[in-house]
Formats: sequence, structure tokens, C-alpha cells
Amino acid sequence: MYPPAPLTSNTTSLSGYPYGNGQYIASASSVYGVGYEPYRVFDTNTSGLFASSATYDPSTGNYLGSVQTTVSGVVYMGHWIQIRFPTPFLLKGYVIWPDIQYTASRPMTWVVAGSTTGTNWTLLSSSLSDGISAYDRRAVSNLGSKYTFFRLIMLTNNKQVSSWAGFNQWSMF
Repeated sequence: MYPPAPLTSNTTSLSGYPYGNGQYIASASSVYGVGYEPYRVFDTNTSGLFASSATYDPSTGNYLGSVQTTVSGVVYMGHWIQIRFPTPFLLKGYVIWPDIQYTASRPMTWVVAGSTTGTNWTLLSSSLSDGISAYDRRAVSNLGSKYTFFRLIMLTNNKQVSSWAGFNQWSMF
């Protein structure tokens, strides 16, 4: 699993592990506030939570903001969270744990993209209909290349009164 140890801040250096040593940088297009920082999805503490700013329609779940990412030639609208690895990594799959308390904030649709530069993105996986259940393990459909940056773009939330999107944990393998 990556990262090989919990991140303790948005910029965390790891050393002494059999793999994955170096500096990890977690970032996001927006953050709801203090206590909801991006590194929290990589801290292995399921009581932690990343949350975007409140720009999702609480009745439809649609994103209402202007943040966009072009992935494999397609423009996706939605807040994103990303991690930069210290060295390129071949992502084969990932697991997302939603927040149990704030079920309305769960991403309902999302895409995961990889990049070697942080600017040119390649589609690796998408969930365009079913949302996150209690625990969601996904395989990557576009295998073959190693990437340094991984971005999860939250296109819609669970549309149950919440105007932000977020989740607890994101592990990669």
C-alpha cells in the first residue's frame, strides 16, 4: 500500500521503510477549513477527513464551481485532491473509505488521473454512476505507465443536503 506510512502533514518525508521513501506532497483545489486538510486521507486515521469547499448543489450533488482538469483530452469539472509521490509509481488499484458521519459528502462520481508533470493528466479510473459504498476498492483500467502525481476529481457528491465533497482515506496499491 502507498504511501507506506501515515502522512502527518501536507508535506511529509518518509524514511526507513522497505519501499516508498522520500517526500510526499498532498494538495487539493480547495479545503473546507482547518482540520480537513488533504493529507488526512493518507494518515490511516479513519476519524480524519478531507473536505472540499462548499461548491456542490445540496439537492442535485452537481458541482457548481469553476475548477476544471483536462484528463486524456476531456475536461472534468470538480474539486480535486492529489498526491505527489517521491518517485514514479505504477498504480494498479486503490481503496477509498467514505466518511461514515457525513454520508452526504461522499463523492458520487469521480475520476482518477495520473501525471508525470502535475499538468498533463491521463485517465486511470472512473466511477461515473455508483458512488462510494462503505468501502470501495477499485482496479485501474489504464495500466502500463508509472506516474508521480495522482489526482482524484470529485465530479458530484451524494446530494443529500451537503454542499461539500470529501472522504476519509485513499490508499493505493
